Amino acid sequence: MSCEEKRYGSIEGKKWVMGGFTPQNMTLIGSDSLAICTKHAIKIIKMSTKETKIFTPSGASDGVGVITGREDEGLLAWSELKLKPRVFVCKVSEPDNMKTLKGLALMEFKSLAFSQDLFLVGVSGIPDFILHLWDWRTEVLLSDVKLPCVLASRKICFDFTFVNELKVLIKYQFNND
Repeated sequence: MSCEEKRYGSIEGKKWVMGGFTPQNMTLIGSDSLAICTKHAIKIIKMSTKETKIFTPSGASDGVGVITGREDEGLLAWSELKLKPRVFVCKVSEPDNMKTLKGLALMEFKSLAFSQDLFLVGVSGIPDFILHLWDWRTEVLLSDVKLPCVLASRKICFDFTFVNELKVLIKYQFNND
């Protein structure tokens, strides 16, 4: 095996750099499926059969920013690389039924995370550092909160307590508007 073959993998005519994966560009999307983002496409691998699918986002996007998945429902969410990026959500088994989420990010999203019910959270990076909370099923932005840049640089995740705190925050915000 040559040096190039060790460094790059070739699947369906596409080359993939091996290694260098982070939580922002690799996620589980089912009990047996893994999604890997390479900035221009998303590769979905079914681990038991080694079957792969290549998903290339279309439209005015310059590529894929960050991705996240939700194992129990086979969901995949990703942000696009462009000014005023959107976030897309779909079930891997139903890619034509895509949800489009809009937020206040100016340049990029640094992290995305699903809750165990109907929320998706996204944190934008430079220059705004905003926490976005969507109901991804209805495509509604429920809340946005400016964060200190220290918090925005960390990977986000959900736990049960955090979800309950967000629900209280949302109810408070809507009841006081």
